[in-house]
Amino acid sequence: MKEFYNVKSTISASAKKIVGQHGNIEDLHLIMRNIRGTAAYWRTALLDLTAMIKAIGPPTYFVTFSCNDINWIDMRKALLYADRRENAHPEALSINEVQN
Repeated sequence: MKEFYNVKSTISASAKKIVGQHGNIEDLHLIMRNIRGTAAYWRTALLDLTAMIKAIGPPTYFVTFSCNDINWIDMRKALLYADRRENAHPEALSINEVQN
């Protein structure tokens, strides 16, 4: 919900800022950099990461983590809730239902 509010407020603020003096649209790319998932957001993240590597050097270790969404019961519950199937029992799902 917080993400939705941030996007909504950024878009409403952007609508006020994008029209220039002569009615032309200013650089919307700079305004969209605060909205997660946009090309401008990822461009900013890339530039920040590049600056960190130049300043402190490359990372010694790089680790990524992901959840076991097929086998963790809590994750199944969350996914069922997001799919509006709160009454379904996550333990009783078949492997086909879990993978789809």
